[in-house]
Amino acid sequence: MALMADGAVADYLWQRRFYANFDAFLAMTRSIADIIQSCFGIDPVLQNNNAFKNLSASEQTRRGQFQRKFKRIYAKFKKLPLSDARNVSLHRIGAPPIDVIAVGFWGQTYNGTPLTTIPTTETLPFPATDDPALPPPATRRPNTIRLTWNNFGFIRQLNGKLVRTPLRAECMNYLEAARILVAQAKGLSNTIHGNDPLTPPRLD
Repeated sequence: MALMADGAVADYLWQRRFYANFDAFLAMTRSIADIIQSCFGIDPVLQNNNAFKNLSASEQTRRGQFQRKFKRIYAKFKKLPLSDARNVSLHRIGAPPIDVIAVGFWGQTYNGTPLTTIPTTETLPFPATDDPALPPPATRRPNTIRLTWNNFGFIRQLNGKLVRTPLRAECMNYLEAARILVAQAKGLSNTIHGNDPLTPPRLD
C-alpha cells in the first residue's frame, strides 16, 4: 500500500486467482450433497460396482430410507442458481457465468469475464486534453483499477432473458442453502440410522 500511495502499480493477479477459486467454490459446495449421499444414503458408485449389495440387509434398508427422504430436500438444492452455474462451468462451457464491471477514474467502463480480463491500471485516454490543469501525457501516472464485491455479477437466464444479480448475495444464499442441507441431513441420519453402524465410503 505504501508503494501504491507513491504511484507504484501493484498487480497481484487477482483475476487468475479469483476465477479459479470461484470455480472451486462452486464445485466444493455442490459436492456436499454427494458426500452426504455417499456417507448416509446410496452412492451411485456403490450401486454400479455392486458394493452396495455387500452391505448388511439392515444397512441397505436404512440407507435406502435415507436416500428417498434426502432426495426430496436435495432436489431444491440442485435447482439453486449456483448449482446450475457449477454445471455450466464444469460440464458445458468451462467457465462460470459471472462478470465484473468496473468504472475507472476517468469514467471509462471495463467489462470482464473469466475468459476476458480487464486491465490492472488505466491512464487518461488519448488524445490528450488541452486543459492546462492536467499534467502533460508523459508525466501522468497510471491509476490502479480498484474493485469491490459490488463490481461482480452473476448471469443467468430467466424467462428467456439474461439477468444479472449481485454475485456476493448469490454466494451467501448458496452457502446458507448448503448449511441448511447439512442440518437436514443430520436430522435424517439421527432419525434413520441412530447409533447403528455405517460402512465408511470406499476409496476406490
